[in-house]
Amino acid sequence: MKAGNSPRCRTALRPWPIITRCFATGRAAPKAPGGKTVDMLSALIERNGEAMTAEELGQAVSIDHTGGYFSNMIGPLSTLGLIRRAQGRIEPTEIVFPPGLE
Repeated sequence: MKAGNSPRCRTALRPWPIITRCFATGRAAPKAPGGKTVDMLSALIERNGEAMTAEELGQAVSIDHTGGYFSNMIGPLSTLGLIRRAQGRIEPTEIVFPPGLE
């Protein structure tokens, strides 16, 4: 059985899949990002590339920025290289806002 087809690996078809491991087969299987992950990316995009603090981003998506849920939701954006986190600031990378694109 192919990864993504077994009951333990089934995933929804969504934009920009995140690669995870399927426990049933051990192969890579796409995983759709959670709703708050998409909301976080949208909030950053709405700021036109300006950095936000974790607190500001948490407020924008209505979740506590100090909790594990925040970390779980923002993690895929960092893993995919869509955001950069440094010195308490979160900003979209060149993947989201390519240089020279207005």
